[in-house]
Amino acid sequence: MKIKLYGIGNEENFNHYEFDKKQEVAEKLAEILYKVFKVLWKLTEERENKKGDLVVRKINVSTYKDFHQTINHRNPRVDVFYGSKKMFITLNCPQKDRLRFNEELFKIALMPKPKKVKSLRGKGK
Repeated sequence: MKIKLYGIGNEENFNHYEFDKKQEVAEKLAEILYKVFKVLWKLTEERENKKGDLVVRKINVSTYKDFHQTINHRNPRVDVFYGSKKMFITLNCPQKDRLRFNEELFKIALMPKPKKVKSLRGKGK
């Protein structure tokens, strides 16, 4: 499965990425973060039920809205910002590390082609 990458940008030691806010996207990104940086994006939660048994449940990122989550505080610093339909991932680390992340990301991501805009040239004002 390919995931959609809507935007990417960088400035100094900082990169940001824009994706659909979907569980399967978060799971794919979690795999890459672990593979490249050994950073664990915890997408499950453990709780005790009334009987005292440990229950593990999936965290559904698609329910998050206007929410910020720091996944890793050290190098690399990894943050996720959840909007209504998109999530934004930020990486703060040296360029060589971001390039390694990008190499893995582009194996599973594609960028949608921009929609063509009709030209207004030649039209009356």
